[in-house]
Amino acid sequence: MKSHYKNKSHKHKSGVSTNAVRISGGHLLTKTNVDYDSTDEMDELMIPPFFQHALINGIPPPKITELRPWQKGLLATDDWKQNKSCIVVSPTSGGKTLIAEIAIAQLIDDDPNARVIYALPFVALAMEKYIEFKQRFSMFDVRPFFQNLGGDFKSGSIAICTYEKAHSLFNQAVKFGYFDQIKLIIIDEIHMIGDDNRGIVVESLLMKLRMLPKKPRIICLSATVNKIDAIKISMVIDGYFTICEQRTQELRYYISFEGKLFRIKDSEASKIITNNSIKSDNDKILPLIKPLIARKNGQSCLIFVNTRNESNRIALFISQNIDKEIPGCEEISKDNEKIIEGREKLISELAKCSTGLDKCLGGCIMKGIGYHHAGLLLEERKIVEKGIKSGLINIIVATTTLSAGINISSVSRVIVYNPYRKSDNKKTIISPSLLQQMAGRSGRTDTTSGDVIVIARSSYEFNEIIKLYNTPIPCITSNIVKGGDMNSYLLQTLALRLSNGPFTMNEFLKNSFAFQIVSTNEYNLSKILNQKDSKKKNPKSDKIDVLNENNSDEEKNNVERSKAIVNDCLKYLVDNNLVEDKTYEATKLGKAITSSNLSISEGLRLNEAVKKIMKMLCLSDSLHLLYLCIPNQTGIYLPPFTDNTWETIFLKHSHVINLITDKTQEDLRRMIIQSFNGKKLSQSEMSLFERIYAGCVLEKLIDEHSIVEIESMFKIDRGTIQILQTSSGSYAGQATKFCEEMDYSILAAALVRFRKRLEFGVKDELIELMEIPSITREIARDLYNNDIKTTIDICEMSRRDLYHIVKKAKGGFGSGLNDNDIKSISRSIKSEAKKLSKHKNLLDDYAEKATLNAMGK
Repeated sequence: MKSHYKNKSHKHKSGVSTNAVRISGGHLLTKTNVDYDSTDEMDELMIPPFFQHALINGIPPPKITELRPWQKGLLATDDWKQNKSCIVVSPTSGGKTLIAEIAIAQLIDDDPNARVIYALPFVALAMEKYIEFKQRFSMFDVRPFFQNLGGDFKSGSIAICTYEKAHSLFNQAVKFGYFDQIKLIIIDEIHMIGDDNRGIVVESLLMKLRMLPKKPRIICLSATVNKIDAIKISMVIDGYFTICEQRTQELRYYISFEGKLFRIKDSEASKIITNNSIKSDNDKILPLIKPLIARKNGQSCLIFVNTRNESNRIALFISQNIDKEIPGCEEISKDNEKIIEGREKLISELAKCSTGLDKCLGGCIMKGIGYHHAGLLLEERKIVEKGIKSGLINIIVATTTLSAGINISSVSRVIVYNPYRKSDNKKTIISPSLLQQMAGRSGRTDTTSGDVIVIARSSYEFNEIIKLYNTPIPCITSNIVKGGDMNSYLLQTLALRLSNGPFTMNEFLKNSFAFQIVSTNEYNLSKILNQKDSKKKNPKSDKIDVLNENNSDEEKNNVERSKAIVNDCLKYLVDNNLVEDKTYEATKLGKAITSSNLSISEGLRLNEAVKKIMKMLCLSDSLHLLYLCIPNQTGIYLPPFTDNTWETIFLKHSHVINLITDKTQEDLRRMIIQSFNGKKLSQSEMSLFERIYAGCVLEKLIDEHSIVEIESMFKIDRGTIQILQTSSGSYAGQATKFCEEMDYSILAAALVRFRKRLEFGVKDELIELMEIPSITREIARDLYNNDIKTTIDICEMSRRDLYHIVKKAKGGFGSGLNDNDIKSISRSIKSEAKKLSKHKNLLDDYAEKATLNAMGK
């Protein structure tokens, strides 16, 4: 971005604006006489000097020396200066995240003891945000709460988490009485409130925040919320809304059909060009890519597909044919040595992954092509993302999860390979919101133009896509209206004493998105404000008073609906022994479900499973404890019982399966025979066996089978195995908490140890070694086999011996590692072992003193 402040930029001499800053561990560190780069404009907008310095110097990139007009307009409003809650709506890359970051900086600069929660929908987004914030807010303690990381939020400044973890942090803070220190909540991608699976999580979080006696400031962010929904969300958070519709670059929209490219503007399609291609290119995708890549200007192309297999197939097709001569297309010149060397380094990094190098992915990367989906390991996806951001990969084929994923500033063309999805054997076109999210990945900087091409395969599809381009974003439908599970969150309000019966539970529902009413007067006023502000090129920033004179019927309906939901909920909670009848106090079971942040269905299932295990636990088969660690949703495709895998599973685990399902070995044999005749299980039985199957996958993992072996055994891709491992590790933590709250202390202790096996993917004997961060399970196994079993053993062994064991465990230099890599890993292991050993000795000393005190000595 060009700076208008080259001559105005100066050193801010007054030192940091905070008297103290919070560092790791929650301690305060006083700092004085620190010089920061700043600008007069940012000073006037009350942006703290430390944050200005980070922006101006691109920590992290890009450098930002001037705010956009709409951002300056918002920061200058009285509503902003009074720290009111708000929803900020702007196109993808429009600058809404920066607004949230400024709010964080202003808060913690003013109050170093304040805490902030930044909630996002996906782990990938949370990971990226955490890495960015660690750099931008380096003086403060930024903590990750995802992928089994975190704990509670009693210490730290900024918590980066998923929506579900935000609920857990909220519940803990309320239970232990420190929520008044959490003064700002950022909820990114707030349009997820309409998502069929996660919507209820987001909506109920907002509702719980409104129930607090001392309410924190809430800032919601979205690129795909319409004006009516923005007003409703502003009412939910008791704040105001800001909408900026201007993009950094205006997008151009096209349809590719039968080799012809059509420009779409104002619902009209005009032919631009006829594209030729090779015979095997049925969708004429190559001529949509080649001209862009041939320019060699650092721009990239992102292709959205529907499935993981499709992603791999199309990336491979492009890599095999991108260099072929196509009439009318400029040929792509050879890449320079620096680019080739960079790609070779990426492949070397991929080779170091736990599954080794995927040759298909490696071959694609050497051509500057990558694919990205949940079937890859997390570390593989990170390497691909690194290649994209560094310009080494300029063609990306991805599933739609990337539409709300990493920030790729170089994308100038988005291709939607297939705009249709299959659901219940019906083909339906994607929603306008999803299309806008995909399109928003293109043209994200001032210097990168953006266009979107959707491929049509029939005249009917062609006309449907034109309609899609011109369909406004529809209003969000609340999950409460769809019949979503509110019982779990209403139980939480009772367990946390945010409500105490029908009246306060009705108040809780009134705070929901579903129960907000936008009157005609409000909407008309918002349009008038928008028209005025569009002339000024500034956002509207006005609190809209609730005008209900035209909505009396809807209000009455809401009152009746609310009463019905609360009455049904209370009956359900009482019937399931989750709250006491009449007093509505949460029972021990109800409190345990809330404390462990489980849904009621998960909690009731877990409670039954735990009661069974407490009567009889099979210690000779780890599947029994694993079953407690499997969440309701496994993400795994359950093969038919005609598959040979089931016969192997039933033979090996028949005793545990009998304890879980009450089915004998004869019953299981009968199931297999009946499945050949087409008989299907009930949904509840399918769900039960899905968790058993997932447990068998994880059983192989903790028995130290390689992921490659497990992929082959169960026909599951490695990314799914890793996701299952992560989600089960997290669920194991919830199960442990549940057992502790229910006074099943012995089982809880067993789960604590077992959770470590699950997270590390090892046998019990390797857990201590795996607690050293730089040790992989391959290194741990080789160390153990060489009689190196503890951190103290590592401290006492020679560097040379450690080097040779690490080299052997990593497969020698053929694995993509060189001599320096092996030495570096060995040094890290040695250093970390010393620190860990010292820490363990200190804990042992304390434990010994505590024991002596207890004995009265």
